[in-house]
Amino acid sequence: MSKSINFAKTAVIAGTISITGGAVAADWDSVEFYPFEEATLTYQVSGMQTGSQIQVIRSHGRETASFMDTQLSMMGVNQATKTGSWTDKDWVYTYDYNTNTGTKIANPMKDMMQNMDDPKEAYQQFMVGFGGKEVGTDTHNGTACTVWELQMAGSTVCISDDLVMQYTRVNMMGMSQNIELVEQDIGSIDSSQFDKPDVPYNEVQIPTGMFGN
Repeated sequence: MSKSINFAKTAVIAGTISITGGAVAADWDSVEFYPFEEATLTYQVSGMQTGSQIQVIRSHGRETASFMDTQLSMMGVNQATKTGSWTDKDWVYTYDYNTNTGTKIANPMKDMMQNMDDPKEAYQQFMVGFGGKEVGTDTHNGTACTVWELQMAGSTVCISDDLVMQYTRVNMMGMSQNIELVEQDIGSIDSSQFDKPDVPYNEVQIPTGMFGN
């Protein structure tokens, strides 16, 4: 169950970009993934796991930091999960605070944005790479969003027009998990959250054919 939830989180948060209303330059330093320069997004996690997730955005999303802190309680067994994820121009880093281990994958959005001039198209290709498809629309806390179904992860994800994840809902084998946006603080971040732990990050290869690679 935990792996499915993390899979959905990676698909949406690590690859989230924004619609900026025009062509996007191939130069990464000119790309604006979000219409705002920086923000802190707070999510509530409920269901099989309970806790919180925080996403920190700066430089219009060219850099992001995300933190998941949850507790799984099932059949008398309690398991804590605490992870961090950092995205920059070249890499998506993930760190497990419990095991003190790190991994990294090449940032798939980098090549996509160089080959496309429409950020929404790049986002859609990213979602399709995870087996996603659009299935409708919804509203979360008054914000309209497009619903994506990710069958590989057993998830339903709703993304607003500025490509902020409004919620992720996982339902697999009778087990459910929800991640819902509860606070969006535009223009406020803690820059120290971009200081990832100083450990080796082992590279993990992205499967051939995913995201068009």
